[in-house]
Amino acid sequence: MTRRDSDPGGPDGLREDLVLSVRRFGVVPVVIAEGTVDLRTGPQLAHVITAAVAQQPADVVIDLTGVGFLSVTGLHVLLDARRAAEDRTRLRVLAAGEPLRMITLTKADQVLAVYPALPDGTGR
Repeated sequence: MTRRDSDPGGPDGLREDLVLSVRRFGVVPVVIAEGTVDLRTGPQLAHVITAAVAQQPADVVIDLTGVGFLSVTGLHVLLDARRAAEDRTRLRVLAAGEPLRMITLTKADQVLAVYPALPDGTGR
């Protein structure tokens, strides 16, 4: 599954759109986001994560390593997904760069399981 929103890039070199896909790493669904997660694109990310969590797998990985910008809206999407998953599904977030900076500055890494790469994120 792939969803695309808006144009491929802005004057500052950051992708202004959001491309979402879901792949499987073994039995684990991996939600892959590439681009910008902000007020405009956050709802699309929330929709895809919600669909993955609704299947009630043991784990869902959210790969933000292709995200250049994560706004407060994007952070809320992650925290809301964590609450929705409750104890049924473990959310694991892969993050680097700006998204990781936002997650750690807000101390959301104390609530979210954050990893730098896919193998650590799935516990394999």
